[in-house]
Amino acid sequence: MTTLSDINNEVRKWLGVKFKKGGRDRFGVDCIGLLVNVGRNCGLEIEDTIQYSFSPEPEMFSRLVYGQTDPRSFKDIKPGMIILLRQTVFPMHTGIVSKDTYGRLSIINANLKERKVVEQQFSQWNDLIIGIRSYKGLT
Repeated sequence: MTTLSDINNEVRKWLGVKFKKGGRDRFGVDCIGLLVNVGRNCGLEIEDTIQYSFSPEPEMFSRLVYGQTDPRSFKDIKPGMIILLRQTVFPMHTGIVSKDTYGRLSIINANLKERKVVEQQFSQWNDLIIGIRSYKGLT
């Protein structure tokens, strides 16, 4: 059975992979591609479409992310959980919670500005966080 620790270990392997809109492999990923690949590499069945990457819509985001994840509480946040981030009022970006080398919460995400998968301080995203989730069925 897959655990949050498995998710955290897998997402760390993606650090440095190039950002590519619609990307779904180690040659380049976007934020949804990162979630899809991490989940699949951990043995989870994940529905995907690259259509979202080229026409981001809140409805499609909801189906892809909310439909395949379980809600989690902010007070119970742990590495391996999925973070939902807004760009406007809607969730349009995601990452996976981790801990940096100093033990502080961080977010690993396929970052358009950095043009690669990066680990950034959790506090850097505080004002944009709108939800915490995890892949369905994880403990």
